[in-house]
Order: sequence, then C-alpha cells, then structure tokens
Amino acid sequence: MKIRENSEQFNQQMKKIAQCLVDVSVRGWQRMILGVFQGDGIQSLVIYAQLMDNSVVDITKKVIQSENEDVINAYMDLCDDCEELYEMCEKQKDAWTSCAFWVMPSGSFSIDFDYTPFDTLTVEVVEQWKKYAFAFLDEEN
Repeated sequence: MKIRENSEQFNQQMKKIAQCLVDVSVRGWQRMILGVFQGDGIQSLVIYAQLMDNSVVDITKKVIQSENEDVINAYMDLCDDCEELYEMCEKQKDAWTSCAFWVMPSGSFSIDFDYTPFDTLTVEVVEQWKKYAFAFLDEEN
C-alpha cells in the first residue's frame, strides 16, 4: 500500500517514535509495542515490552510511576511525536483511529493503522487492540 504522506517525513516521524520507545523501555526487551488511540480530539497511548523470557511488561504504568526525568521527558516526546504523526496523516485525509507500532532492538519497526471508529475509548477497546497487537506473540511462541 502506498502512503499518501511524504514518505521521507513519514519515515523520520517513525524513527522519532521508535527512539522514544527505546528511551522509555526496560532492560532485556526484545520487542516494544505501542498503541495509539485517537478519538474526540484526545490521544491515548499504551506501551508494552516483550522481554527475552517472553513475559510482557506494562511500560505505561512504569512511566507513570517513574521519577526519572529522562523517562518522563521521553514519554512526553513520544506523545508529541504521535500527535504529529496523526496530524501528518490527517492532512492527507488519512485520519486513523488507532495504530499498533512494533519496534525491535535492531531498530527495525512496523506500524499498522486501524480506521474503525469507536465512540469512547473503553477498556474493551484497548483489550481488543491488545488481542490484535499481541497476536504475533502467540504465533511465535
């Protein structure tokens, strides 16, 4: 699928998001997973790390509880970078409602956008996203 956005700008934005994910990560991760939800002008993020032992850590909770200024700043940058990505897509009439973003320690990443509208971001919406985002974990294990 060809993206409508300027591909160089789009890829630069993806790299910024990937770097922010690395900056908020924990040691020993083999995959970072970011969920971004857009609705009613509000953006919500959820972040998970799959560790080398295949366990999963809720990074969002760790960031919220962190007193490390670098981690907090990286999370704020991540929020801004995700908002910039959304605005870039929205300008091209490619406004998505959620996305799943995966990054590996090698620096490779992938992203998948969803355009299914939701009225309100609920636990059920996030749980449904998690089933999709983590489906590849089940396939690999």
